[in-house]
Amino acid sequence: MKWAKRVWNNFVHPSIASNVWKLVRNITATDDNMKKRKFQLASRCIFCKKEEETREHILWYCNFSEIVWKWLGGIFSFRNPRSFGEILQYASQKSPAVKEVWILTSFIAMKELWFLRNECLYDNGKCDALVIKNKILKTISESDIRMKAMMWNIQYDLQVLKSLGLKSRKVKSLIVKEVFFTLPLPGQILLCCDGASRGNPGTSRYGIVGRDSNGGFIIPISGGLGISTNYYAEIYAVIIAGEWAIQNDFFNIVFRTNSMAVIHAFINQKLPWFAIARWRKKKGKGKAAVKEVCLVFLHPFFKRGVDFEIYFGTRKYFSKEDVKVLIANQLRKLKTGIKKLVGETQEIHKVCDEQTKDKLVDMSGLVYMIIGLELRLNGKEGQGQTGGALKLI
Repeated sequence: MKWAKRVWNNFVHPSIASNVWKLVRNITATDDNMKKRKFQLASRCIFCKKEEETREHILWYCNFSEIVWKWLGGIFSFRNPRSFGEILQYASQKSPAVKEVWILTSFIAMKELWFLRNECLYDNGKCDALVIKNKILKTISESDIRMKAMMWNIQYDLQVLKSLGLKSRKVKSLIVKEVFFTLPLPGQILLCCDGASRGNPGTSRYGIVGRDSNGGFIIPISGGLGISTNYYAEIYAVIIAGEWAIQNDFFNIVFRTNSMAVIHAFINQKLPWFAIARWRKKKGKGKAAVKEVCLVFLHPFFKRGVDFEIYFGTRKYFSKEDVKVLIANQLRKLKTGIKKLVGETQEIHKVCDEQTKDKLVDMSGLVYMIIGLELRLNGKEGQGQTGGALKLI
């Protein structure tokens, strides 16, 4: 059992934690440990004088120790613990305040039992249960300022704190918030995407849930990404959801995510590098290295006639209409470059025939995309011998 994080806590005084750590590590001069070091001695418990002295006997099984634990168990309504693990297990379902008080009280009891053993063995002390109880209560009272956890507003918590002479703790108030969940329109599917990283960066995973317009469950998708950040996991979830939708012929889809950073990444066309590589590999050859990352991401959807929307909560941030505006703005900026590469609009029909179609894609996916977008914006989609080359969005 990993006790380092359990023993060294802010609410446990270092002097108590250090002694408990020694007991946990069995760094004690008990008779059984001395025998392991080849000492010849007669072993007898200093408390009960009936059994051999071991760490477990002194802390848990001795008649004197059981009196102390029975007294504490009456306050917390717990049984007498028989190991370190049981101390943590007893309070696992209690409030944070009771959990703190129980762990601290148990640690103090373990320390006082061990100190009393040394006092009786080396200083001719007496085994008095009342004395050790008073020492436990005094130490608990002095540690009251170190405990900050909140209590539950129930009688059990108040009774425990009052029995140990502690002040009442703050109660965490619960606020009921109304949550709206909007379903997609008829004919659409909703893909709720999320990702998380433990440690950021750390071990990360993503999850996706698909639902239809009636709220019916379609599919769950989950997977691991190894060591990554929260942001990358969120982006990757949207990519995986889009790939699944295309593979299963869902062309009217709505993506929903709770990450504002992901929304801004799509709006500002600043996706990570792996988004481009993923779509190149998924959508075949010829998706050349493009400067407009957002267009590369959206392009496979619009090529198949997909209606694409991104939601943050219930607010729509990105839709097909927004993409058209974005495309129009980009085309105006690149108008000069288009004329140099393909000439006037009248010459585009000659360039985009079936024979040169693949060559254009290999040369520059961006140029090929812009040609199709400009023709559609000019209202010339499907004219002449361009065929499918113009149905890019």
